[in-house]
Formats: sequence, C-alpha cells, structure tokens
Amino acid sequence: MDGLPPPPTGNGPARTRLPRVVRIILIFGAVLVIGLAVVAALPSNRWFWSMLFARGPHRMTYEVTGSARSASVQYVTADGRVVLGDVPLPWDLSFVAETGTRLQLRAVADDDGSVTCRIKWEGHTRNVDAQIVGSPASCSVPHGG
Repeated sequence: MDGLPPPPTGNGPARTRLPRVVRIILIFGAVLVIGLAVVAALPSNRWFWSMLFARGPHRMTYEVTGSARSASVQYVTADGRVVLGDVPLPWDLSFVAETGTRLQLRAVADDDGSVTCRIKWEGHTRNVDAQIVGSPASCSVPHGG
C-alpha cells in the first residue's frame, strides 16, 4: 500500500460560526429586503417602480371630484404660475411636467357639497385629500420623479 495517502484523522478542518449578533442582523436584513420587494410588487404600489426608474418629463393630472356641483380651484401650472378659477365638477387637468416641478392643488366647494382633490403621477394617485364642509381640500406633491 505504498503511495496511498494516510487515512483521515479527526473531523477535518475546524469550522467557525458567525457570532450570533451577525447572524441575527443578516436574517433581519434578508427578511426586510424580501418584505420590501413584496410590498413594492403589489398592484397598489406599482407607481413605486415607475418613479424609481422613470426620467422626466412626466404626465401629471390634477383632479377634483365630489358631491358639490362646482368648486373654486387653485393650482400651480408646470411653469410655476398660480391659476385660480371656478370649475364644474368633476374636473381634471392633465399636463406634462419636468422632474422637480412643484405640484399643488386646492379646491373649495361652491355649495354645501364636499370635494376631493387628487394629484396623479403617470396615472398613479400620489396625493388625495377630502374636504369636510367649510374647509378646503388641499393636495401637494414635491415632484421628484
């Protein structure tokens, strides 16, 4: 039996385990990443991926709805002008805005009805506010997408 290696002895090379704190941090991190991926993949959060990877310009929509027949609205245009006016409900305005554009919409019912204002980014609702009788509905989004 010359030329053969000697039979192994012992249990082989010593294995070192990661400290318990490191293992806990790694497990927590993996659960967090998986959880965020699941939440971001939900249909209600599809805007998340659009905003993460999209580059300007973007299609924006201001929308006012409610039980009131009309409302006084104030909004900021894509070029930064403030516009005031009375509109019949439902009302919407679509426009194209560059990344960094300030978006703001305010609506007050002209009668005893209620109004809801909504700002949409690429078709996805980014901000919504409902008016209680006697107070304005106000939406704003620091547009960074």
